[in-house]
Amino acid sequence: MPDPSPHAGARKVPAKKPPASGRKAPDDDAPLVGDEDLPILTEVVSSETQAAQTAHDARALADAAHFQAITAEIVEAVKKRFSYELTTLLEAVLLNTTEELEAGITTIVETAVRELTAKKFGKPTDVPPF
Repeated sequence: MPDPSPHAGARKVPAKKPPASGRKAPDDDAPLVGDEDLPILTEVVSSETQAAQTAHDARALADAAHFQAITAEIVEAVKKRFSYELTTLLEAVLLNTTEELEAGITTIVETAVRELTAKKFGKPTDVPPF
C-alpha cells in the first residue's frame, strides 16, 4: 500500500561542495562554506524501488542468519565427533609410541649385552629375547 505522505520514499542527501579550482568565478568573492552549511537535497524514490530494496535487505539478513545457524551446527558436530574420536586417537598414538619405545629399549639392551660379552669373552653371544 503506497504511503500517502508527499515525502514517502524520499532519501536525503547532502549537497557536495563545488570542486576547488585555481580560478575564481567573477562573482565569487566569498570563501567556500563548511560541510555543516551544505543544504540537504531530497531524492524521490519510487515505492517499487524502495520495496525492492527492503526485500533485498530482508533476504540478505535471512541468508546471514541461515549461514550463522549452519556454521554453529557444523561447529557442534565437529566438537561432538572430536570428543567421541579423541580417546581412540590418543590410545592409538600411545599404543604405537609404547611399541616403538619397547622396541627401542630392547635394541639398546641387546646391543649393550652383545658389546659387553664380546669385550669380556672375546666373542659376541646371542642374547635371549626379553
